[in-house]
Amino acid sequence: MDQNRLLTKKEMKQMRKLEKLDQAKEKPAVLSDLGQAKGPQNAKITLVEFADFQCPACKAYHPIIKEILSAYDGRIKFVYKHFPLTSIHANATPAAKAAEAAGQQGKFFKMHDLLYDKQSEWSELPGGQAKDKFISYAEALNIDLEKFNKDYDRNDLEEKITKNQEEGISNGVNATPTFFLNGKKIENPRTIEDFKKIIDQELK
Repeated sequence: MDQNRLLTKKEMKQMRKLEKLDQAKEKPAVLSDLGQAKGPQNAKITLVEFADFQCPACKAYHPIIKEILSAYDGRIKFVYKHFPLTSIHANATPAAKAAEAAGQQGKFFKMHDLLYDKQSEWSELPGGQAKDKFISYAEALNIDLEKFNKDYDRNDLEEKITKNQEEGISNGVNATPTFFLNGKKIENPRTIEDFKKIIDQELK
């Protein structure tokens, strides 16, 4: 009889744990304004992406996101947050630094696009050669190279990348890319249609 009571208590404890997990899933993510944004600030839809410039899956999603932003132009704000998987992608943080350095001259998303479009050129290069490649991209974008090089080494920009990553971890991000729509994590979106279905629901 005592054993039965003990089992019941264990089951109730486990049920409470499961309920808390379910509630945590339902709660919107706590996302800061720290990130690179484009689109109307007061847009009804905010799409946040945690991504890694060296990640092949992020590159594969890049044209999908571009199409989504075009389809909902004027109605969606997009925020890019860094989540470099440094244990497997040695050039992810250097690439993020290059994008942030370009951002200091108003060209974050131009560099963002180039890094994904040309990922195969720099992905497996040794660190110094990867940076040389990023400098060549900056030159192609008519970026002031002296300023770019100084900004590339700025500690505060590297701290921003780290803070993005910490924010992702605190919101359950453990892979790239991970997307949040109006604070809610999108589970396994695969196609443009998957995104549109969720966005259209939010726009109703």
